[in-house]
Amino acid sequence: MDVVLKVPVRSFVYKYLTAKYGFPWRLSSRHKDGRMIQSLLARTPNRYDKYVKKDMMIMDIIVPAKIHLTKGSYLSQDRINELQEIINDDILHEIESFYRGVTSGLGLKDCNKVRVIVSGRNDTIRERRVDPIEGSKFFSQKQIINDVLKKYDITEDDLSYDCMIKRLQRSLKHKN
Repeated sequence: MDVVLKVPVRSFVYKYLTAKYGFPWRLSSRHKDGRMIQSLLARTPNRYDKYVKKDMMIMDIIVPAKIHLTKGSYLSQDRINELQEIINDDILHEIESFYRGVTSGLGLKDCNKVRVIVSGRNDTIRERRVDPIEGSKFFSQKQIINDVLKKYDITEDDLSYDCMIKRLQRSLKHKN
């Protein structure tokens, strides 16, 4: 018999996992996130604290009976925090690879021309077609971060863009 694990997570983790795997998420070892959560599972201890906070969203994860019998179906608060940090790093890695693709122009080579919206004189807004090589200067870091987070319906309230910009700059500086 399958077990439904109710895990309180931050809103950006909830939206990310729901966008990728649906709701409720049936745990599987086919995806790296499923394997990662399976490695975090443990048997339920005799005494444990309830870990529901007000600003958290409840993520339902269906743990198949086979996994429940072998690994257990309990996540401690430390393991939940570890899960949230791993998801945050995954999002940052996706933003970083998209940013590198756009700034190098390689990610824009699939299109013959890139359309950007430019405001001209008299505050008129028009579309302009540019070559992919010069297209990267029209994309700001915040816009690139916004484009990636929009895939998962993550907003500024869920995850601060300024925080992600700082992490992206640190990551790019560290790798160079």
